[in-house]
Amino acid sequence: MLAERLGIEGARRLLWHESGLRGLAGSGDMRALLGRDDPAARFAIRHFAYWATRHAGSLIAAMGGLDALAFTSGIGERAAPLRAAIMERLGWAGLTPDPAANAAHGPALHAPRSRVTAWVVRAREEAYIATRTRALLTAG
Repeated sequence: MLAERLGIEGARRLLWHESGLRGLAGSGDMRALLGRDDPAARFAIRHFAYWATRHAGSLIAAMGGLDALAFTSGIGERAAPLRAAIMERLGWAGLTPDPAANAAHGPALHAPRSRVTAWVVRAREEAYIATRTRALLTAG
């Protein structure tokens, strides 16, 4: 068994630091992978898009359909090629992407005739963390 050969610490390191995109292409940074043009980087990007679409499809099925799709945070806000790959794979759900809008980073990413809308939603993690921290510090 792998955990027995690596030990607990080795298995933890493998799972948390050497797997995923890093294991596939040597980097866990999507920006770096998108900037490369080699087979490993292209495979890692396609693999990421496949799994994102697979998870989205599972959620769409569980919800019984889809009204809108939101892309957020680092990859969702800035990785137009990855958004394009995901949106193209979700055509079966009623999403028709607008390639020009996607290249311009939205905020709307869908074509006018699309039954499902798609959006870039700017993440505001820092503002949320600051607001929650202030609330905690001033409570009580």
